[in-house]
Amino acid sequence: MEAYGTLDGTITYQRGRTGGRVMRHKVPRQPRTASQLAQRASFSSAVSAWQSLPSASKAWWTVKAQGMATCGYNLYIKNYLLGLL
Repeated sequence: MEAYGTLDGTITYQRGRTGGRVMRHKVPRQPRTASQLAQRASFSSAVSAWQSLPSASKAWWTVKAQGMATCGYNLYIKNYLLGLL
């Protein structure tokens, strides 16, 4: 028998590759601290910058990421957030 979803806002059933599990339902929090809002703004800028890149540049980042256990998108975002671009 399998189940998934939240029951009465108290427990959550999840399915995964290794099987099912039951957990206490957690309500997501949205911290509104200045630091969190700044981080979200930075990440949003990084994603927008990636989306505006031409295909050739995205392909370059993909090639650069080979052998690094990451993808071109993640490598670009990391470099952007570290101020290396």
